[in-house]
Order: sequence, then structure tokens, then C-alpha cells
Amino acid sequence: MKKNLILFAALIALAISGWYFINSKEKESKKSFDFSYREFALEDLEELDKIIVAKRNTDPLIFTRSGDSWMINNQFKARKNAMDNMLDVVKNIRIDYVPPNSATENIMKSFLKHGIKVELYDKAGNALKKYYIGSSPADGIGSYFVMEGSEKPLVMALPTMKGNVHTRFNYKLNEWRDMTVVDIQSDDISGIQVSYPFNKKFSFNYDGKTVWPLHDLQKPISGKVNKKMIETYLQGFEHKEAEYIENENPRRDSIVMQVPFCEISITDKAGSKKDLRFFYFTNPQFDQTQTTAMDAYSPFHTERFFIQTNWGDFYLGQHQVFKDLFWKYDLFFKE
Repeated sequence: MKKNLILFAALIALAISGWYFINSKEKESKKSFDFSYREFALEDLEELDKIIVAKRNTDPLIFTRSGDSWMINNQFKARKNAMDNMLDVVKNIRIDYVPPNSATENIMKSFLKHGIKVELYDKAGNALKKYYIGSSPADGIGSYFVMEGSEKPLVMALPTMKGNVHTRFNYKLNEWRDMTVVDIQSDDISGIQVSYPFNKKFSFNYDGKTVWPLHDLQKPISGKVNKKMIETYLQGFEHKEAEYIENENPRRDSIVMQVPFCEISITDKAGSKKDLRFFYFTNPQFDQTQTTAMDAYSPFHTERFFIQTNWGDFYLGQHQVFKDLFWKYDLFFKE
């Protein structure tokens, strides 16, 4: 009986020793295997301070954190929606599946044509991730990713969408930029001039207190200016965004040679001045024999117009967004 107990104890000890040996080998094997080639997601965005996005045959775009927003190339504020979409990929991208080995060569070649390099850095300038984003598989679901230095591409996707994420990085500079045209708090405005070249009687000047005619031959309106109407008008300058930046529009030079339908100049209390000139789309039905200059435009048949600025940008704007700025002189006398 005693011998049996000794034998049983020896077997238990041998089994435990074997388990520990096998388990330690498995742990060592896991430690020695490098999984970094598939670790694309950056879980903590707080440590992210700089993003470099580089496409073939174009200058790289450098995004740096600036408070609650991001700057592009230390010059332009980035559009919030575009940045949110890019950061969503940076943080939440996940492996969808591993493509077959037979497809690896063609996938790697496709990065030469469609690849976008993404580099992530912390505040100290240390590289957090460096990888390439390529095109999509034939079904359009997910995008090919490969870590810099790796030859193991993966199909990656977001848990919240089925499409490809390549498009979220594939913008031109002007498409990345913030579209704000004017954003001045009403209390910061010291003066406004509004001129309507085709209807001068509607033009007016605001000096921080009241309004009066802008042009010398313009007849003043008798009566008391409604202060509440002034307050309402000033609030319209607090945030106006364009639909698109049209700096590369091939017709830009010819457009700004036309007569604008409205010109607005805003001066803030710090002395900074913004000049805006608004141009309707040319009316394709315009007959050169018509007598009035206004016939060349389509003010009542268009939802959009061009905006020239004194800081160099040329925008496409929507009437629905900017209509609050196009007041007439007599409106300030309404009760």
C-alpha cells in the first residue's frame, strides 16, 4: 500500500513538472514571435501629437496638434470632420482577414501605385507607428494595410463601416483645410460696410453703434434705427463656412474680373479686417444685346456663388449659409 502511494505521488509530480515545462515553452514561443506587423491601431490618441500623410508624387502633409484642433504644415487649420474620420481609423482600425499567400505579391505591388504612407509621432518626436494604406479588395470591403518593413499585408476595416478607409487619407490639401470664411463674435465687431453695386440704395455702413447710407448719393432713411435689428444682424457673422475652397478653379481670374453682386468689409476691435466679394455664377442664357449688367447673372436661380477674400482664398459658398449677411439698409428701421 505504501509503495502504491509513493508511486502515485511520483506520477503526480511528473505530470505537474511536464505541464510547467510545456506551458513555459508556449510562453517563450509567444514572446519570441513578433506580432507588431499587425498592430496598426493606436489605442490612446492622447499620446499622438503629429501625423504625416504622404502620397506618391505629392508633398507630404504634416498634421500637428494645436489645442483642440489640428494644423496642416503649420499654416492651415484642418477641417474637423476630416480629422475626426482620420483619427477614427488611427484608433479603431481592426484586422478583417489575412489575404492568401498567393495574393501577397500582387498586393505588395499595388502599394507602389495606390499606397499612402502614414506616420504617427508622440510629443517627444518618437515614432509610434509607420504603415502604408493601399487599395481595397475586389469586393470593396476593407483596405490593404502593411507595416513599414513588413511583407505581410492584411485587410483592415473599421467595426462601424464596411467600406474602404483609403479615402479618409486621400485628400488634397484644400480638401483637408477648414472651410471657415468668417467667424467673429458680435461683441468683437467694430465696423461693417456692405455694398451692392447693382442696387446701391440697399448699401449701408455700420460703425459699432448705428447704420447710415454708404454712398454719397444714397438717400438717408428718416426714423430711428432698431438696435435689436443690429444685434440680430451682427450675430450672423459668428460662423460661416464655405462648401469648398476653389483656389485652383481655372476660371478664377475671369470670375473676379466681373462685377460682384455684393461686397462686405468687416473690421474687428483689434483692427483686423476681412474683405469679401461675392460673385454669382454666370448665366449661360445671357444675351450680350441685353441692356442691364444684372442680366449676366442668375441671382434668383442659383443656390451657390463664389467668394473672393483679401487673404487669398477663393471659396464656393451656399446662399442658405450666407443669406444672413445680405441685409438691406431699410431693414434696420423695421419695428
